[in-house]
Amino acid sequence: RWPQVRVKMQQIMLLRFKTIQQRSNSLVLYELHEVADAKAEVNE
Repeated sequence: RWPQVRVKMQQIMLLRFKTIQQRSNSLVLYELHEVADAKAEVNE
């Protein structure tokens, strides 16, 4: 019974970690996009 609970907890932690990673990745992409837009405006 206990090993099952631990496995379940690990799965939940893994899922959380993945979603956090995805979220931070998209945030980084968004920020890069913003920076690129700002540079484009400066160059015009």
